[in-house]
Amino acid sequence: MKKCPILFLLIMIFFLSACTPEIILADQNVSQETFQQDDIISTPTPFKPIMDEMISSNQIKLWIPTYLSEIQFDWINHPQLIRDDKIGDADCSLKVSNEGMIIGNFVYALTGPFNTVQDGMTKEQLLNIILNESVDQKIFLSENTYLIFSDILGELSENLVIVSENEIFEHVNQVSNSYGIIRFDHLDPKWKVLRIENSSPIDKDFDQENYFLNFPVSVSCSDDQLSKFDIESSIEKFSTRYEEKITYVLMTGTTALTRATADRMENFGNQYPGEAIKFWFENSDIRHISSETPFYDNCPYPDAFQKNLVFCSHTKYAELFTFLPVDIIELTGNHLLDKGIGPFENTLMLFDQLGLTYYAGGYSKEEAAKPVLIEHNGNKIAFLGCNMAGPPNVWATDLRIGVNDCNLAEMADQVRELRNEGTLPIVTFQYFESNSMKPSSGQMNDFRAMINAGAVIVSGSQSHVPMTMEIFSKGFIHYGLGNLFFDQMDAINNRREFIDRHIFYDGRYLGTELLTAMLENYAQPRPMTENERKSLLQDAFRDYQIVVEDE
Repeated sequence: MKKCPILFLLIMIFFLSACTPEIILADQNVSQETFQQDDIISTPTPFKPIMDEMISSNQIKLWIPTYLSEIQFDWINHPQLIRDDKIGDADCSLKVSNEGMIIGNFVYALTGPFNTVQDGMTKEQLLNIILNESVDQKIFLSENTYLIFSDILGELSENLVIVSENEIFEHVNQVSNSYGIIRFDHLDPKWKVLRIENSSPIDKDFDQENYFLNFPVSVSCSDDQLSKFDIESSIEKFSTRYEEKITYVLMTGTTALTRATADRMENFGNQYPGEAIKFWFENSDIRHISSETPFYDNCPYPDAFQKNLVFCSHTKYAELFTFLPVDIIELTGNHLLDKGIGPFENTLMLFDQLGLTYYAGGYSKEEAAKPVLIEHNGNKIAFLGCNMAGPPNVWATDLRIGVNDCNLAEMADQVRELRNEGTLPIVTFQYFESNSMKPSSGQMNDFRAMINAGAVIVSGSQSHVPMTMEIFSKGFIHYGLGNLFFDQMDAINNRREFIDRHIFYDGRYLGTELLTAMLENYAQPRPMTENERKSLLQDAFRDYQIVVEDE
């Protein structure tokens, strides 16, 4: 019995010693499996030096000139790109050039003060100022713009004067025979954009590729760097002018399809008045008409020699509005209730049937005072207007149809509220009539009050003659545009017409283009000749002014 424990002990020692290699082998297998799991799931740390080497081998050194450094390219923070301050050490470089891959463009405008009569110049005339020292003309521009021009055109003449961008207008306004060059997206209402070879960046059908002041921005790289960074598929091209951010609003003066104008429509067709200027409407996005007569089927056949001032229009004449085409109707006119409530009710129903939006008139005072809101290409615009001149029987009440009476305090509150909501208000007035191109002090105070409240444009719809305008605290006031479709042919100033085309860009009011027309045959305005336009602009600008108030 004493030999059993000894035998058991020997057996256990043998068993343990025999199993030990298998235990070590099992530990090795577990270690390998754990390592593979960590590599796949938990931590990539063992491979980090390899990844760093891969990234380093694919990095691209990019040089950006100073004049482009402020541009926020959407791809500039790509992990493969690193900025390099020395062009000689860089793999790739940005520059204003057609060479390399084009990734954006700068669109510039040649400008003068808004009251400039000159409308444009040729490419050769502009190049002569830029390159020829002997020319007695100046162009003021920012340093960045100057550097871009020198990259494209080489050595520039001393006619190009570098000033800070916020001082360009002051210099151009004070120095005779001078111009400014401004980035399209930096324009504001105090500038007039001049055409180059009859092309302008404020045109709706703008031919950007062939415009002289359109400068491409390109990236060029050495060797095969572009194959490492597929820049073409990675970026959204940069521009200082995106067509999809622009809204064109066309504003017009008095329209009254009655008397001799209606007589011509009976003889030549309902579209006749608009045939010569239709293209101006088609090249705008929002088209405005201030219609001052009621429309109904029982309106008497027009009398070209009618003596009384009780007006109306046959329903069929509204075809002119759809022909142009018109989008929005202003109803501030003092003749809208000449035939009573019924015909005006029929007018509102007619416009509803035609899909024409209207404002400043309605079935009640509340409706007449309500602004019309339009959003287009990201620009939020409001139209509101009122009748100051009367007569009182035309004004809407809580219980009666009519037009909006001018309560300036209430309208100013509306304008402020709209502006606070990010909407850009346009205010129109049926003010007291005058044959002068110069506004009264009362008209100036009332129109300016709307700018002070936040309106970006204030326009007079009452005037039968074209009136002056002004830039007031960054807003634009046109005291009267004159007639659009009305039969006054007795004086030249009744025949001369302004049509204002306002440009909005990226949520702000950019400026205005003055279109000019001459009334023919008691009904049809046509674009002015060069001499007619020059004469009108000179007369209208005689009392033009810029008034800057403390903000």
